[in-house]
Amino acid sequence: HAERIMENSRMFQIWFDPNIQKTIEHEASYDDYKSAEMNFTENDGITYKNYIGNGGPITMESEGGVINELTLSVGNHQLKLDGDKIHSYYTLSGNAIIDNRSIVEHDFIKVEGESQLEIKVEQELRLFEIATPNKLSYKTYRELVKY
Repeated sequence: HAERIMENSRMFQIWFDPNIQKTIEHEASYDDYKSAEMNFTENDGITYKNYIGNGGPITMESEGGVINELTLSVGNHQLKLDGDKIHSYYTLSGNAIIDNRSIVEHDFIKVEGESQLEIKVEQELRLFEIATPNKLSYKTYRELVKY
């Protein structure tokens, strides 16, 4: 298929692995969401733009996924994490220190088995967060196909 975005637009596409044994019969669909449709919350100096989960408008067939965009002001922050999920972060802008390492635009961070993440923000930081279960209640496509 082909995709086209308008000038000054951005697109970030993510593919999840739903329970293929249930969803194989579903017709493919495409939905477009505007930023204003998202749920915005603020907690401890962190602004959350909720896409999936936490009041976000998007639903999906894959279980337990959460997608947010976080904006963190300059200073020290503690993100509370679900230790039963894999938390993946993509740095959209800004810079910070995590685990004594500098984090800048386009860096990717993966956190597993932790209940919190300490972040020292040096320049306003925007992160794209995806949290997925460590273990699904169903077999993934890869587990079923065993290629």
